[in-house]
Amino acid sequence: MIDLHSHILPNIDDGSRSLEESIEIIKQAVSNGVTDIIVTPHFILGSSYNKEKKENKKLLAELQEKVKNENIDINLYLGNEIFVDIEMVSLLIKKKISSLNDTRYVLFELPMNSKYKNIRKTLFDLRSAGYIPVIAHPERYRVIKENPKLVEEWKEAGAVFQSNIGSLLGRYGKEAKKTLEILLKHEAITFLASDIHHSRDTFYEDIPKLKKILKKIISDDYVEELLETNGRKVLNNEKIEFREMISLKKNVFGQYK
Repeated sequence: MIDLHSHILPNIDDGSRSLEESIEIIKQAVSNGVTDIIVTPHFILGSSYNKEKKENKKLLAELQEKVKNENIDINLYLGNEIFVDIEMVSLLIKKKISSLNDTRYVLFELPMNSKYKNIRKTLFDLRSAGYIPVIAHPERYRVIKENPKLVEEWKEAGAVFQSNIGSLLGRYGKEAKKTLEILLKHEAITFLASDIHHSRDTFYEDIPKLKKILKKIISDDYVEELLETNGRKVLNNEKIEFREMISLKKNVFGQYK
């Protein structure tokens, strides 16, 4: 597996609290078949989660050195999970914040419990600047739980989507699980990632369980795309042939299935 979303840089956000915890998480990853991880610390303008790219690179170098010294076979890369902001494109261009491994792919998140009114402008601005917008964990946003059809609209506007392993395992509640199942059945998701924060999280250990669940919902080739193929293309800054989303329709009871 290639993991595009993790919080394993120590003492920088709400993720790993020490270099030792980061190493413990990485060992869990390797033992469960993860070959590559992009570290994506939160960047929230105007908050304490505001470390810039230069400092993050230094922290990553320290972690990479520790990994090398302990002979752990893993590849680590730099990114950010950016909280959506009108300054996002400017900060990317100025290299204050990071796209995924310095590629055209940009991971960002939206407010969990409120609607972000400028999403279409944000997607337009990112695309106009040459970036591909990757919206993190859509299944966890209240607006998507209430109306999954929004994902279809945002995809048409240029977004692609990264969902969390934990959502399908029920770690974020029944609504998030159900929403992700709907989005997977309609081939709306492009990447699955861990969004791991702590060594007590079992997302990596649950990868075999995850694969069994996925294969009951979607095709084997789609599973491979979600966990490996598309992630490899991100790392190499290659073009992904995105799946055409199956249009969402309500059943006779007014529900999406």
